[in-house]
Amino acid sequence: MARERRLLTKTREFIATRDILDAVNTYDTLREMLGIASKGGEESTRETADEFEKLMSEIEKYGIDLHDEKERYESARYTAAPSELAKIRAELMEQLNAKIYAEIAELGKVLVEKKYAGANVKNLAAILKQATIAFKRKQYIETIKYMDSFRKLTGYVPIPKKEPVRMQVNAEKPTPRQEVKAQDSMKIGRGEICLLNTNDARIAYAAASEFIKQDRVFVATTSYPEKLKRAHNLENATFLYLTDSYSVPERCDIRRLDFEVTYEISGFLNEREGGLVLIDDVELISLYNGVSATLNFLKSIIDKAMQNHTALLVTCDLNYFSKNDGAMLRTLFPKVVDKQVDLKQREFGINFQPVVGRSYLIETNTTTMDTLKNLLRGKKSLIITKNFPKKLKEDPKLTDAEIYWLTESEGYDKILRPTRLEFEVMKTILDFMRETHGVVVLDCLSNILLTNEFKDVVDMLKAIDDENSISGSVLIVEMSPGAVEKDKTCLIMQRFDEILRY
Repeated sequence: MARERRLLTKTREFIATRDILDAVNTYDTLREMLGIASKGGEESTRETADEFEKLMSEIEKYGIDLHDEKERYESARYTAAPSELAKIRAELMEQLNAKIYAEIAELGKVLVEKKYAGANVKNLAAILKQATIAFKRKQYIETIKYMDSFRKLTGYVPIPKKEPVRMQVNAEKPTPRQEVKAQDSMKIGRGEICLLNTNDARIAYAAASEFIKQDRVFVATTSYPEKLKRAHNLENATFLYLTDSYSVPERCDIRRLDFEVTYEISGFLNEREGGLVLIDDVELISLYNGVSATLNFLKSIIDKAMQNHTALLVTCDLNYFSKNDGAMLRTLFPKVVDKQVDLKQREFGINFQPVVGRSYLIETNTTTMDTLKNLLRGKKSLIITKNFPKKLKEDPKLTDAEIYWLTESEGYDKILRPTRLEFEVMKTILDFMRETHGVVVLDCLSNILLTNEFKDVVDMLKAIDDENSISGSVLIVEMSPGAVEKDKTCLIMQRFDEILRY
């Protein structure tokens, strides 16, 4: 038991000096040696988690933004397995490390450039040295205290970042895919219960925009609501945003059909008779919850809608479901309307002008980069490419582009590993959109699909499409035809505003 005692002592020492990451690692090693099963709800694990959260709070008090890190840890703390939680803590600690180091470097600049008044330079140098020593020892709270003392003595306040200049692209609304053709339109009557089998949910939204002229409308959607409100004149509708992202305000957990989702829809139905409930993207709901749970959820909503004489319009692409599951979905509804349309209504070419806040999927067996270079000239852009990017970096048209190579290889300064979808690829895209509102080009979706679980890829596309709408960026993604099975193609295409041929 000698080694176990040493580990226990070491754990206590690390906790006492606030070395949270090391404390967690030694603690987990000790539990494994003793054969104790880890449970997220146990008191000792909870204490460790509380210490980690306290550390993040102290860092945030200093002024370092940890919003994303705190949201991610909070969501994982109660759902992830202990081993997975330890992995997340390690990754978050790397991010905290980098942010604290960057702040120390900023204070170093203050000292070198003499951006202070009335403070003793030797005292400042000594404080900064102590902060650096504490940082190297991973004593982060002590580091923060020294940094705070330095800032108070110098009166230094970080200069706020300038609001990035939004890229100037075509901001007009009309594009071929925004218009619903007359032959593809539909109407929904009062109290009508209908399943719309379609690969284009805009048909349902066009019907809802007509319905709202006479009665109230409730929309449960997997798309960013503000985009739908603007596109379909539904500003007066009530929206329920179904997502599993914890960073989005006013969200409803798409995985809690029996609780949050049913409760919110029932609240609308119970207010009074009449109105319309629109539920879109049943395929994605099914991906998160399974077909059986989705069928039970729909059945309960159908029953409530019938009792309240409320119209119900549900959209899905039955090509996603197996023959038996599709047949069961059809039998739930008194009326089924089939409207499959050609989404690839125009070619991608030199006349292509993107619209701010919209996302584009280009189906191609080749590359569109030669055409995109002219579009990207002089604009803030992020390119994530499957090809070695040397030629792209040397191209004079792409001097304002940030270029990453999607690869598992080493030896290149800017690489993103396809297997680290959330922590490298998605994070890089989201950070770029929030900071620059520029153009994101991803020419390697087919490669990402090959190396990741399909649901994880759909999650990523949904997250970056939402951020694209919020930040007013532009998203352009290339995918080879046949990169995914035909029944799953709809889930990919529904994450984009427009599908282009090339």
